Amino acid sequence: MLPTQKTWAPREKATSALLNQQVRDVQRWLESPPDFEFSRSEAFTLVGGTTATLPWNGTLSSNGFNVAKDGAGKVTSVSPRYRGMYLIHAQVCGKVNAVLSHLYLELNVNGTARQVGAISFESTAYMDSVLLTALIELEVGDTVSTRVYTSSGRTATLTSTAEQQVASTFFGYWIGA
Repeated sequence: MLPTQKTWAPREKATSALLNQQVRDVQRWLESPPDFEFSRSEAFTLVGGTTATLPWNGTLSSNGFNVAKDGAGKVTSVSPRYRGMYLIHAQVCGKVNAVLSHLYLELNVNGTARQVGAISFESTAYMDSVLLTALIELEVGDTVSTRVYTSSGRTATLTSTAEQQVASTFFGYWIGA
C-alpha cells in the first residue's frame, strides 16, 4: 500500500528511513500497482431468460488481487487486497440465435450490479461484443465478478471462436487511493 504522506515539521531531521518511505517506497508501489487481467478460451452457452456468472479461464495477471475459482479452475471473481479507486473493464463477444435479441453484461460488486453493458442483436449471422467500463471504489475483500443475461427464448453462444475469444477480456487496475 502507498505509505501515508508525511507532514514535515519545521527543522525536522530528514533521515534516510523517512526519505525512503516518502520517495523510494512510493516509486516501488507505482511501478507495480494492483491489477488483474483475464481472458476466455472456450465456448460458453447461455440459456435466455436467466442470468449466469461468466467465468474466465485464462489468467494474464492478478497482482494485488485474491482470485476465486470454481471447481473447474475457472476464475469466478476477484477481491482487491488494497482499498482504492479502480478502473474495471469487461467485454465479451458472441452470437445470439434469434433476432431481435439483447445481451447484457453486468459488473457485480459483492453480488450487486454496479455497471451494465447492453447490446441488441439484429442478425444471427454476425457476432457482436457487449462491454462495460467503470470507475469503482473498492474496499479490501470486496468481491468483483461478471454476469451475463440474454433475452428469454434465446440462446447465446459466447467466445466460441478464436475471434470472439480475442475480443473477450476482463481487467482492472488501481488508479488511486
